[in-house]
Amino acid sequence: WRAVAEVEAPAADIWLLQEHKLTSKSELDKAKGDMSRLGMTAVLDCGVITAAGGRSSGAAVAFSQHAQLVQQLSIGASLSHRAKGARVRMRGLESVVWSVYGDDKDTEVTKQVVLQVVDTVPVGVPVVIGGDFNASPAQVAGWLEDYPELEVCSTGAPTCHGGVGSSEIDFFIVGRAFLHLFRDVQLVA
Repeated sequence: WRAVAEVEAPAADIWLLQEHKLTSKSELDKAKGDMSRLGMTAVLDCGVITAAGGRSSGAAVAFSQHAQLVQQLSIGASLSHRAKGARVRMRGLESVVWSVYGDDKDTEVTKQVVLQVVDTVPVGVPVVIGGDFNASPAQVAGWLEDYPELEVCSTGAPTCHGGVGSSEIDFFIVGRAFLHLFRDVQLVA
């Protein structure tokens, strides 16, 4: 979250953030204040304290003054630290945006998160789901076989470098009807 606090001016109307690791109401309030100083509104839930005493998870959606919050979206309480969504109206278009942080140890948990998220999207409403899925684009596309209106969009290049090598785990799921509205995707931190 420190990287967000150092940004001088937002270059995007909507930000999807993962693994913020904020675990208290006071930390969430400070984060919302940081976003407000940038002219943005943030919706976010707490991350978790791990069994080893560390901090993990937490997802957020932030949007500029060009977007109006229609509704905050969450998934089941046991997984709410892994995804946060918002239904927003921007330039006359209502859409749903979700930020997802997949489980790095259990892809079945990530699959549950992804399927709960897509089940919240009303039919016909444009959707963008972005995140650090900790799963490959092909794996996630396989989970979405029953959702032909959704498409996994990735760069085809590694987004995570470390450990035993590089992998592509950061990408988007987009409603096909929304694809023509994509202009640019940027990594900011």
